[in-house]
Amino acid sequence: MTGPRSQDERDTLTVEMVFALVTASLLAAVLYVAVASPALFGDLGRAQERA
Repeated sequence: MTGPRSQDERDTLTVEMVFALVTASLLAAVLYVAVASPALFGDLGRAQERA
């Protein structure tokens, strides 16, 4: 290592981590809606409704 990080480097890392967290959350929400949408908006058969 070259020594302690500067404030700019720490701020950059914080922004990158927050961006990654927000992006992952949005992708998880899109995936959840894509998987759950047939059950929410479509007609399911009896076997799927029981499950």
